[in-house]
Amino acid sequence: MSLMPGLLEHIFKMLDVDPVQFWVMVSTPQNLSTKMKQDLVNMLIEEFSVCGVKLENQALLSLYSYNMQSGVVVDIGDRLEIVPVTEGYIVEGGVARQSYGGTAVAESLNKTLTELKYSYFTDVEQLLVRHIMEKSCYVASDFKEELNQYNEDPASFQETVDLSAFDLPQGCHKYVRTDLGRFKSSEGLLNTEVWGLDSPSLPKLLHAAIQACPMDSRREMCRSICLSGGTTLLPGFVERLRSQISQMVTSSVTVQIHASPYRYHSAYIGACILANLPIFHDVCISQKEWRDNGAKSIQKWP
Repeated sequence: MSLMPGLLEHIFKMLDVDPVQFWVMVSTPQNLSTKMKQDLVNMLIEEFSVCGVKLENQALLSLYSYNMQSGVVVDIGDRLEIVPVTEGYIVEGGVARQSYGGTAVAESLNKTLTELKYSYFTDVEQLLVRHIMEKSCYVASDFKEELNQYNEDPASFQETVDLSAFDLPQGCHKYVRTDLGRFKSSEGLLNTEVWGLDSPSLPKLLHAAIQACPMDSRREMCRSICLSGGTTLLPGFVERLRSQISQMVTSSVTVQIHASPYRYHSAYIGACILANLPIFHDVCISQKEWRDNGAKSIQKWP
């Protein structure tokens, strides 16, 4: 929290706006404590004098981007979070978080790149690995079959990623070739054993989230799986996830995964939708509310 004043000041400067004239919405993680919410609202109102503040859960904002109020949000950025929501309320018993996600995919890819004599160790170089991941990796529909095909014909899996557009240090490779890592690095999302982890895999977590919802809403939840985050953009991810979840439910249940092409920014899109609703100012904590009621004002948010 000590870094927030400088970060917010930088954001307002980059946007070239005077915060005094604006109402501010902040996307927050599910596990943000009440104390941190209070501190954040206090900072925005007392230090930046904004007109009012709305803190909203990131998963809910992602769901709003699909114009839905009920569904299961699967958010995979650097990490993974699954949040079931019914009629705008989070089903706490079904929320799941794991430390693995896009970062774990990139780390796995980097290991295969190291085996190919490429070296990426610094924080900046890790960004290059992330770029290589986004350009070359995919999720196999059947990992064992894909691995067998790779063993028979490795050359057919080779992909070259062009890095020449970046300002690279002298001696750094401008073209990077990948092969096995293209599909092996992402497999851990669906089968954590590939990464050597004993954590539950994404399909198991998603199925558990659906089961945590009221029984009469589970069919709807199976039809309302909403993806968020850049890692979910990996080719083949949607089809593989749908296939594995379909195998975990009865044949009479339809599994539908909503995958907006703009899901890299779904929380932002949802925030834009919420901010444009007539009720937006009513769900915010205004300057007056905060100064009259203080930390108690947070209670207006469920």
